[in-house]
This record gives sequence, structure tokens and C-alpha cells, in this order.
Amino acid sequence: MAPSTSRTTDMRPLPKTVANERNKQQLNLIANNIGGTAEQLKRQLAQVETELKADAKGKKEFEDYHTKLLIERADIEERIKKNKDWIANFERNSDNGAFEEQYKRLVGEISTIYEGAKEFHQHGWG
Repeated sequence: MAPSTSRTTDMRPLPKTVANERNKQQLNLIANNIGGTAEQLKRQLAQVETELKADAKGKKEFEDYHTKLLIERADIEERIKKNKDWIANFERNSDNGAFEEQYKRLVGEISTIYEGAKEFHQHGWG
């Protein structure tokens, strides 16, 4: 037969804890340290959460500014395209002299107006 594994025969009474004044002080000190550490961690967590909120706000501001810059970039690119188209049109028309003829005509008209004004002032003041 196998040996008996009854718990009643193998159970020994637990040793009594010695709760003297020194042990109580050590336990109180440890408990206070744990409590202090927990409070410090709570404060640090609150600080991190505050920083995260500030970072989220800063991120939103950055994203808004980035969006604004993207819109400005698109506007500038559109202006560049229009200017390039205008230059291409100008160069096409300048080959046949259309702009040069218009320029000469305008200079002639301005000269006529200027000469008329000179003559008017000579007779008016003279």
C-alpha cells in the first residue's frame, strides 16, 4: 500500500508573525513610500496627458497651416501655368509681329497726343 497522503497528518501550524514596533514602522514606511510613488506617478501621468493635449493642439495648428500652404501652392502653380500660357501666346504672336505692330501703333498715338499737348501749351502760355 501507498503511504497515506492525508493533509491532516502533514499540516503543521503556521509560524506566528512577530509584529513588533520595528516591523510596524518598516511596514508604515514602505506603505508611505508606495503611496508617495503612486501620487508622484499620478502627477506625472497628469503632466503627460497635459503635454499630449498641447501636442494635439500643436499638431492641429500645424496641419491647418500645412493645408493653407498647400492651397497657396496650388494657387501659385495655377498662376505659373497661366503665365507660361501667356508667354507662349506672346511668343507665338511676336513671331508674326502682331505685338510689335501694336506697340508701334500705341507709341505713335502717344506721340500724337504729346505733340498736341505741347502745341496747346505753347499757344496757351506763349
